[in-house]
Amino acid sequence: MLKRSPANRFAVVRIAGPVPESIHHAWCYFWQTYFLENRLTHTGATDLEAYGPGDPNAPDYQMEL
Repeated sequence: MLKRSPANRFAVVRIAGPVPESIHHAWCYFWQTYFLENRLTHTGATDLEAYGPGDPNAPDYQMEL
């Protein structure tokens, strides 16, 4: 199934660590720090997660939000 997402600006951050803990920590950072410090607001658009190859449980696993 393919869905379209409206054109928008996205912040992309690379995170490391086991999933789902690393994702949770990254989102906490976005909501509690990044958005506030940069005077940004979430538009309500689709959030994207890009998973890389490898073991998502590994302490050095890398992905992007």
